[in-house]
Amino acid sequence: MKLTVEHNIIADLNVQAVQLRRGVGAFELALLIDITCSPPPPPSPRRWARIDSIGLYLQPATGADHLATLRSASTARIEQYDNPLTQQLEYRATLQHRQLLALEDARDGRDLSLRLSILGVGGVVDDGVGRVAISVEHTLTVQRSAWIDQLKGSSAAGVLLMEASIPVASSPGDEGIARRLLSAEAAFHNGNYAKCIGDCRLAYDRLGLTSTPKTKLPDKQFDMSFSERVDLLVASARHCTHLPHHDDGADSSEHTYSREEARLVFQVTAAVASYWLNAR
Repeated sequence: MKLTVEHNIIADLNVQAVQLRRGVGAFELALLIDITCSPPPPPSPRRWARIDSIGLYLQPATGADHLATLRSASTARIEQYDNPLTQQLEYRATLQHRQLLALEDARDGRDLSLRLSILGVGGVVDDGVGRVAISVEHTLTVQRSAWIDQLKGSSAAGVLLMEASIPVASSPGDEGIARRLLSAEAAFHNGNYAKCIGDCRLAYDRLGLTSTPKTKLPDKQFDMSFSERVDLLVASARHCTHLPHHDDGADSSEHTYSREEARLVFQVTAAVASYWLNAR
């Protein structure tokens, strides 16, 4: 993308990296931007610019699409000289869990697409009076695999799905449960929602849970104890995984599973696994 001041191109901007970092109770999104200033063609004067903020907008937009505003930790002046000059600037913004969740919902298992709105000021070097507003619009695309690596590296993947985290295997027999849930999580982030639900079924199998309650339930639901109600919830949740498990994510499935359906089943399955393993 080109940075212009008064219709004169003074620099090329290239996003070299998009990084997601975990903080305390939130995440930090950072853009690393290489800025290469080109010399002015004679007899044009040298010009300068300063990027004050970068607005980040969700693509595709659904209602309120503004995600965050990124700013640099230090004020950097971009200035033309007689020779090309390259510098790298970092712009950062804090993302709360709900913002990151909204970003992932907009991505919906595809490449990450964001609209950048760059705002700042610029002018002519050694002109202490003249100053004009500058703006650049750009669509940034991050490949799905690269973005998922960022989610995993920042430990954000599980947070995006639920507050109940995937249980850590406490014995060799539990490793298969965690593997199935991790496989379901990967399928969710890749947009393969049928496979996500099907892998949840395999987690239930590893837990030894069936679609039939473990105990005979009373005829009247108001007479059910808490443990009996949990049994019924688990049996119903496992029953939801029946069709996608047998479809095995095939395109011939009669039902196209949505992101919300996969999220519901995965959240319940992970919570059930944590509850069951801790209650033993």
